[in-house]
Order: sequence, then C-alpha cells, then structure tokens
Amino acid sequence: MTTRLRLTSIGVFVLGVVVAVLLVRLPVGHSLVNRLDNWGYLTALVGGLLYTTSFTSATGTVVLAHVGEGLNPVLAAVIGGLGSLLYDLIIFTVFARQFERRPALHRLVDFFHRHRRLRWTAALSGALIIASPLPDELGIALLDGVGATRRGFIPLSFGLNTLGILAIIGLF
Repeated sequence: MTTRLRLTSIGVFVLGVVVAVLLVRLPVGHSLVNRLDNWGYLTALVGGLLYTTSFTSATGTVVLAHVGEGLNPVLAAVIGGLGSLLYDLIIFTVFARQFERRPALHRLVDFFHRHRRLRWTAALSGALIIASPLPDELGIALLDGVGATRRGFIPLSFGLNTLGILAIIGLF
C-alpha cells in the first residue's frame, strides 16, 4: 500500500468521524437521526451497512445507538448484522479476487501457513476488528490472508457484527 493510499484511507476515516460528531453535536444532525425513527427496522439494516465501511463506520455507530432506543435491541442487532454481512461479503469477494490476481498476496498466505501462531493471531485480530465499530476492511483482509473460506466467513461475519451491534445498542 502506497503512502498516498494510506493517507487517503486515514483521511476518509477521519472525515467519517467528523461527520458522525456533527450528527451528534448539531441540531440538524439530531433532526436527521430522529427522522430515522419512521423507518423502523430498516434503519437497523442501513445502520448495519454503514457500520462496516471506512467512511461511515462512525456514522453507522451513531445510527445504531439511536436505533436501540425505540426498537427491540436483539432484533435490531440481528437485522443490523445482516446489513453488515451484505457489505462484508462484497469486500470479501473483492479481496478474494485480489488474492487470485496478485502473486505477492499468495506469499502472505504462505507466510501465515508457515507460522501457525501468527495465523491464529491474525485470525483473532481480524475477528475482533469485524466485531468492533472499526472499519471491517482490515479484518476481512486478515481473515482472507489466513485462508478463510466464504462458507466459514458468512456465519463468522454475521455473528461478530451482530454481537458488536448488540453491544453498541446495549451500551447507549
């Protein structure tokens, strides 16, 4: 990853945090978030989609925290987890295609297979990142790098995102 791309990624994430702070601090943001009440559980699905991406993870966290006030928290977390899973599957597919096309990424997989402790560390780190409000892209890359299959990734992503969203809804 080039320095320019890293800085752009960090800038996008910081901009997303600024947008989330504005949603919480400004009256216009409060009004916008309060209008989401009319959407019901669709708000949880949209919040789950927003919860996973670099630019919108902070905003998704704000939306999901608001959802917990008016809906069944467990059902909202499950629906939000489905939204997160949809986005994660797209990213997982993109990473899988990148691994197929780039020999350098194959060396990364080989590295993890030769060093079993690092493989478990990378897998656990990826799982914790997916469960947290942090952007899921790094967690997905780590899991893909250690050889996670789509069949194993789907329940893992859904379960971890649902637990993370339930923690957010329960905390706020």
